Amino acid sequence: TGTDCIMRFWDPFTGESAGEPFPMLSGPGLAAALGRDGTGRQLLAFTTGDSKIHVWDTHDSTREVATLVSHTGMVQDMRFGTEPGGRLLMASGSGDRTVRIWDRITRPYAPPTTPHVAWVTSLAFGTDPQGQLLLFSASDERALNVWDPQSGKHIGGPFAGHGGWVTSVAFGSTSDGQLLVASAGSGTASTETTVRVWDPLTGELVTGPLTGHEASVRAVAFGATGDGRLLLASADDDGTVQVWDPLTGKALGDRITAHTDGADAVAFATAPDGRLVLASGGGDGVVRLWDPETGAWAADPLIGHTGRVRSVAFGTDTKGRLLLASAGHDKTARIWQPLTSEPARKTLTGHAEWVSSAAFGTAPDGRLLLVTGGGDSTVRVWDPDQGLCIVTIRRESTVHALAVTGLTVAVGQDEGLSVIELDPAAVQAGPP
Repeated sequence: TGTDCIMRFWDPFTGESAGEPFPMLSGPGLAAALGRDGTGRQLLAFTTGDSKIHVWDTHDSTREVATLVSHTGMVQDMRFGTEPGGRLLMASGSGDRTVRIWDRITRPYAPPTTPHVAWVTSLAFGTDPQGQLLLFSASDERALNVWDPQSGKHIGGPFAGHGGWVTSVAFGSTSDGQLLVASAGSGTASTETTVRVWDPLTGELVTGPLTGHEASVRAVAFGATGDGRLLLASADDDGTVQVWDPLTGKALGDRITAHTDGADAVAFATAPDGRLVLASGGGDGVVRLWDPETGAWAADPLIGHTGRVRSVAFGTDTKGRLLLASAGHDKTARIWQPLTSEPARKTLTGHAEWVSSAAFGTAPDGRLLLVTGGGDSTVRVWDPDQGLCIVTIRRESTVHALAVTGLTVAVGQDEGLSVIELDPAAVQAGPP
C-alpha cells in the first residue's frame, strides 16, 4: 500500500508483480493484511487512515466483503490469525487505545479492553475465592482498576481516593482468606503521601489513608509472618520504609531509614528457615535486607548496581534456593542469593536503557524465569540460572510495570495495559 491509493501484490521470492492491482482505495493505504478463510477464499483487509477496516476478496476487486466499523480512532494495523479449529480471526489496533478481535470478519469477537487514559505505573496479580485470576492496575489517573486478564474485561474500579498518582499496587490475603489490595500515592506532604488498603471485590476502603510518610510513597508489598499475620511494607522518596498492620492501619515500629536517595522498591520473602525477610532498593544503588518485625538487618547489603535500583523481586528455584532479582538505572538486572552476602550470581545485560521492573515467573517444567522491562521499550524473559535472555518482546513505548504469574505477563506502558501469554515452546527450549 502507498500514497498512490493503489493496492499491489508481489511475489516475495522474485520481486515480480503477482495479480492485478486494486485501484480502489479512497486514500493512502496505511496498513494491509492477508488471510484465508475456512472455504479457502483469500481475503485482503486494509485501512486508509480512518476508523474503518475494508475487507475484500483478492480474486474479485469489484466486491467488498465487509466494512468493519467499531473503532473510534484511526486504525493503525491489523493481522489475521487462525484458531486451532480453523476459524479465521482478525486483530486490529487503533488510536482509540483499543485492540479488537473480529470473528467471521463482520463483527467484534470480544469486547475491547477499557483503556487507561494515562501511564500504567504498577500491576499485581491476585486470585478471588473462586480461583479466578485477577489483575490490578494503578496509574497516574489517581485510581485502581481490576481486570479479568483472560478476557480483558474491566470488572472493578476505579477505586478512587488518592490525591496524586497511584505509584504502586500490591495484592495480599489474610490467613482466613480475606483479600486485600494496597495502593501507594505520590505527591507532596500536603497533597498525597499515603497508603490505602482496599477490598478488591467491593472497592471499599478497609483501612487508610495510612499516614506517616513525609514524601511520595513509591512502593508497597505484602508479606506473612510464620504465625500467619499479614504485614504491609511501604517505601518513600525520603528513603524510609514503614511496616504496617494492614487490617488496623497501625504502624509497627518506627520508619526504617533504608536508603540515602529515596526508596523505590520493596518485596517480602520467607527464608528457608521460616523467617520473613523484607528487601528494599533505592537511589543509592544498594539492596538491603531487613527483619520486618524488628527493623534489624537480616543480611549484609547487596552492592553491585551502579545506579538507582527500581525493582526487587524474590523467587525460589527448583533446588529450593531463595533468589532475589534487582533491576535499575544501570541497564542491568542482577540475581542474588540474598542471605549469603555473596556478590551477584548473575548480571543480566541486554537492555539499552534503564530497567524499571523485574518479576519472576515459572516455565512449564518448573524452571524459574525472570521477566524484565524498561526504558528501551522491550520486555525480556531470562533464564536466571544461566543468565541468558530467552525471549525479547518489543513494545510501543517505555515499559513502566510488570506482573507475572506462570507464563502470563501483564505489561504497563505509556498507552495503557496489555496482557501477554508467553509461548511455552519458546521458554521450554531455553536460550538459543
